Amino acid sequence: MSVKYIGDKDLFVLTSNNLMYAFEISDDGYPVNLYYGRCLKNFYDLPLGEMYFFRNGTEGRIPNDGFRREYTANGRGIYSEADIEPIFEDGIRGCELVYKEHFINENSLEVVLEDKVHKLTVSLVYVTYDDTDIIERYTTVKNNGAGSVVLNNATSGTLYMEDFNEDYYLSTMPGNWGSEYAVTRQRIKRGKYVLESRTGYCNSQVAPYFAIDRGADENSGEVWFGILEWCGNHKITVEHTGFETTAITAGINNYDFSVKLEPGMEFKTPSLKFGYTEAGFGGASRIVHNYQRKYILPKAYSESTIPVLYNAWAAFELDINEEKLLSLADYAKRIGAELFVVDDGWYGKSTTVDCDLGDWVVNKTKFPNGLKPLIQKVNDLGMKFGLWIEPEMVAKTSELYREHPDWILGYEKYPQYENWHGRYVLNLAKKEVADYIFDVIDGLLNEYNIEYLKWDSNRYMCQVGNDGTAPEESQEIWYLYFKNMYGIFERINKNHPNIIIENCASGGLRANMSLAKFCSRINRSDNQDPRDALILHHGFSKIMNPKLAGGGGHISRVPNGINGRCAPLRYRAHMGMLGSLAVGYDLRNASEDEINQIAFYVEQFKQIREIVQLGDFYTIKAPESGDYCVYQYVSKDKNRSVLFVFGINLSFRKFIPNIKPLGLDADKVYNITQLKSADETNEIELNEIKLKSMSGDGLKNIGFRVGLSGDYDSKIFLLEGEI
Repeated sequence: MSVKYIGDKDLFVLTSNNLMYAFEISDDGYPVNLYYGRCLKNFYDLPLGEMYFFRNGTEGRIPNDGFRREYTANGRGIYSEADIEPIFEDGIRGCELVYKEHFINENSLEVVLEDKVHKLTVSLVYVTYDDTDIIERYTTVKNNGAGSVVLNNATSGTLYMEDFNEDYYLSTMPGNWGSEYAVTRQRIKRGKYVLESRTGYCNSQVAPYFAIDRGADENSGEVWFGILEWCGNHKITVEHTGFETTAITAGINNYDFSVKLEPGMEFKTPSLKFGYTEAGFGGASRIVHNYQRKYILPKAYSESTIPVLYNAWAAFELDINEEKLLSLADYAKRIGAELFVVDDGWYGKSTTVDCDLGDWVVNKTKFPNGLKPLIQKVNDLGMKFGLWIEPEMVAKTSELYREHPDWILGYEKYPQYENWHGRYVLNLAKKEVADYIFDVIDGLLNEYNIEYLKWDSNRYMCQVGNDGTAPEESQEIWYLYFKNMYGIFERINKNHPNIIIENCASGGLRANMSLAKFCSRINRSDNQDPRDALILHHGFSKIMNPKLAGGGGHISRVPNGINGRCAPLRYRAHMGMLGSLAVGYDLRNASEDEINQIAFYVEQFKQIREIVQLGDFYTIKAPESGDYCVYQYVSKDKNRSVLFVFGINLSFRKFIPNIKPLGLDADKVYNITQLKSADETNEIELNEIKLKSMSGDGLKNIGFRVGLSGDYDSKIFLLEGEI
């Protein structure tokens, strides 16, 4: 069993192949953390009963703030970050939680704590996943009393690092639109590091992710890591205390937050998924990828590849109609697209930029015959049909707004904050709004053969409430909004289990494990500048399986709209192959040579797609660290591998070191092939260049030589084991 209770020690031990997590119940009934790290052979080596020791040997005079409490309540001398902050009707703000009982069910543990005074219970729930070295942790707070309880804070839990260690480094991913997942690393010094979002988008300020190391690199060294499964406001606090303890507390952000629990009600926190590895940051990533594939991703596509996408936005933007799209579908077929997506502009009555956002009915002026003729044409060409929708937003030009002005977030007494294209946020915390959105989407999927849904969201949440709403009700919106949103996704997946949903929120502002449960594709970023995208992919891969990495058009026009760069088509295509390839190109105005080259790369990607999307991912050379970048994918049976090599900042005809692949069978001999590029041959075909064969051991320790010519050179190598 991966969950053990040793009764004579009041000890709980959770294990997997390489991970151990342990805590005990103290003599006075408090759960006290003992250990989080490498799996030990003998749990009796744990520091049982020793965690009360206070420095200078002053035992018995230990301040409450010095304990490594598994779940910390505010009050009674606790000054560190609190896990729970209740307010009771008798005016008491705080509680004291002690052990009541516990339950073990194979790989899960529930430890029930109870307040000494009030009838409030807190269940600490742990779930182990032996085959992925991941532990899931969440908390359920229940009001068993006769009066109401207001929670101003209730986190998912607190983790602790080894005490008296000042050599820890913290890696985080601050983000913004177009620069999501930019990895930063800094030494943890005395004080508090707060990683949070307050916009309603989890990646808008910093991703809900942490990694702590003591000198690790990409593929070696100890790394402790965690991801909060929540796509709304979050808060992760990493604190190095005055007692030389490093504590990590994670959960829903307590900014502008409260939940009122009436008698009998309970509140469940999001899950914190945490783990440990000795294989560096890349090893942590691969643990996350395998866990997602086995336990998170929608089953219809968790073990299958994602179709190559063509998005019509690049050709027409909002100026679309049936005739234009019918002709564009032929071009999409020519390049080998398997999925044709109609983006913004298909709904409502208007032809302006606002497009009656919120009125999700087919625009009769643009599509007099509805969408069926277009969908039929797309299907006849052998492609799936996809549709864009932004169901959480509404424009004031819409019928929906005129009928339900009370459905939007905002205060009438203050001017509305105006943002891009006049969008306003629907109050999804209201059940009637959530039901309306589900009915709209379910109706579209029932009426039309839509096999792909691009769910977009393009406005931060602000003025979260309405005039006259009680403050505690407004503060619940931050939680209820996303609880109801998850409910919509669940109902869609239940009614339409084979649909592919793309999670897009101004690009990658909601790339989170909670939505990976429902979405088989995630927009990595609106930023398709390939140089930037190589960096974004490195961060994205720390929290998401690389196969999910989508976007409207990896292969798109130059100059790029973000930085004005003009990368070659080959470079853009190779970058797009790192995840689920998409084309966003005005093919009507493309030259024959461009169309042929795009078709070449699409076909080439299909030849290696299974390795890329179903294999293990390695960063051989990170893009942030120098002149070039190398990403590698290895099939699960270790028989095939693909390496992508990109120039980034190569000057003075610089030579790069030998490329040393990882994750291969040391004893197997691999044939190495450089895949041809479309611009290297007059005949657009999948020509190849054979290199010297090498063993997996030789490749890892000696590697092979690759020559790059300048910043925008890129190459793909296919390694195949000899039979």
